[in-house]
Amino acid sequence: MGLTADVLHLRPIYVGRSSLWPWWNLTGVSAAWTIWTPDRDGSRVTVDGRVTAMRGGHVYMIAPGTSMRTAPGPDVHQVYVHLDVVGLPSGAETLLAPRPVDLGNDAMLAGQSAALHAMLADERTTSPSAGSDDPVAALAARAFAYQAFARLLVVAPSAARERLAERMRAHDPLAPALLHIEQRIAEPLYVEGLAQLCGMGRQWFARRFQRATGRSPARYVLERRVALASHHLAYGDDSIDEVASRCGFADRAHFAKAFARIRTIPPGRFRREERLRQGR
Repeated sequence: MGLTADVLHLRPIYVGRSSLWPWWNLTGVSAAWTIWTPDRDGSRVTVDGRVTAMRGGHVYMIAPGTSMRTAPGPDVHQVYVHLDVVGLPSGAETLLAPRPVDLGNDAMLAGQSAALHAMLADERTTSPSAGSDDPVAALAARAFAYQAFARLLVVAPSAARERLAERMRAHDPLAPALLHIEQRIAEPLYVEGLAQLCGMGRQWFARRFQRATGRSPARYVLERRVALASHHLAYGDDSIDEVASRCGFADRAHFAKAFARIRTIPPGRFRREERLRQGR
């Protein structure tokens, strides 16, 4: 399909396990790719008026930017993995997951899900970070995420897979630049340097990049920095100044202006709303 390991990368942002009753009455927009796997029937998620009744033992994926409403089921515990997916072309979210996708009761996913349920403590009765910093759990969550994403591609309609493959092939020549951006996101990044990594001239690289991603190199870097900052704000405890520095912004004022341009709200408000939405 052209989905090379040099282009597509999955990075778990936050991994947890929680009882859902009664707090999981949430309304909002998903901030990241999310995997849910409840241990029994009962919870629901509504997108565009369509209700998905979540079945125990099944695995579900939802794309970032999805407006949704959730409802808990009594005695349901759920493992969840929030993912940063790097290397997908523009529009991939709509192609692959316009609404929550039931990945089914796949045997490999079921085994990985059961293992994560056993590894992770219930965040509603223990420290919020319990289990999430365990390197074994972190590696297990990463393997689970890759398997779930592979399953997402399997269950996607063939037309969507073909369109995605076509878009991904356009990404392949840009793999060195895309990987460099992720590895050096906190450092200054210049179009000339990115072009050299791909063996291209500046103007030709910029045109190829625009066609492949739907964004200029500068806009792509800005959006990646804001996306990474959003994850730190939503799921981490670093101060806003620390988040700004980690994500390559010159200072807090620069960060706030750039963040508001992409997210339409200031970083502090985004953090408050995300934590409220998560019931934290």
